[in-house]
Amino acid sequence: MRDRLSELKKASNAGDKPPQIQSSANVDVEKGNPDAQPTAANPMNAFFDEVSNVRGAINTIKRLIQDVEEAHGKALTAVSEEQGADHAQAIDALMDQINMQSGAIRKKLKDIEAGNKAFEKDHAGSSDSRIRISQHAVLMKKFTDVMTEFSDMQTKYKGKYKQRLQKQFLIVKPDASPEEVEKVVSGEGGASIFAQQIMPGAQYMEARKALEDIQERHQDILKIEKSILELQQLFVDMSVLVAQQGELLNQIDSNVTKAVEYTEAGVEEMKEAVKIQKKSRKRMCILIACLVILAVCIGVGVGVARPFR
Repeated sequence: MRDRLSELKKASNAGDKPPQIQSSANVDVEKGNPDAQPTAANPMNAFFDEVSNVRGAINTIKRLIQDVEEAHGKALTAVSEEQGADHAQAIDALMDQINMQSGAIRKKLKDIEAGNKAFEKDHAGSSDSRIRISQHAVLMKKFTDVMTEFSDMQTKYKGKYKQRLQKQFLIVKPDASPEEVEKVVSGEGGASIFAQQIMPGAQYMEARKALEDIQERHQDILKIEKSILELQQLFVDMSVLVAQQGELLNQIDSNVTKAVEYTEAGVEEMKEAVKIQKKSRKRMCILIACLVILAVCIGVGVGVARPFR
């Protein structure tokens, strides 16, 4: 795992803000590519640049999630209070970056969705409009899949932290009832129950350390629970976007259906015009033939009449 904690400390010592995560193209996902301008040859260039930026940002989140999972694993196996604090600080820094990046992606997806609606009004049923909707749907799925992976990982480590709390409590009070264990794990007055077991004696230091550890782990659990709640809100926002996208797709389908109907009507009119044209040509041929026959008859008549003069 990259030493993101060191990076954060350097930024803090320099009085700067933590560096903002950018896409693989080194472009701010929220601002987009400042050099990207739609051209007369292809007005979709700027849109594809936005899509590329969002893809890069989603890949960045995937790497950050892997780093968070590794940091959680180290935090659970930390052998000293200092190590545990360092790993917890590293997790907090990584979580801040994930939240910042996911918020920017969510905003960008909403902007793209709004842009697609405006584009559809001016280019109803066009192939470019369908491409924009399709690309937005792909980005939505990739982002939702990545954040679902993040949520599953957080839920998994929430369970592991609770298991560690339970073990620490049972070290101090092996005869603890299931109700007492649950209170400690859930944080509902568990700390006071734990503290009652810490009495001067041979195991005093071990018990004190166990209490400090359980308090730290409980704070970690609260942070994870907060993160999961934020993810749930994100999924609600994404579901709204999906519903809005469905309405736009229905509108495009309606426009395409109308275009097909107009095309079919045009084909029928064309067939009718061809029939009329064929009939007109046939009548013209008959008329010409009649005129030719009439001319021949007149010519023959004139030729026969001349010898008698």
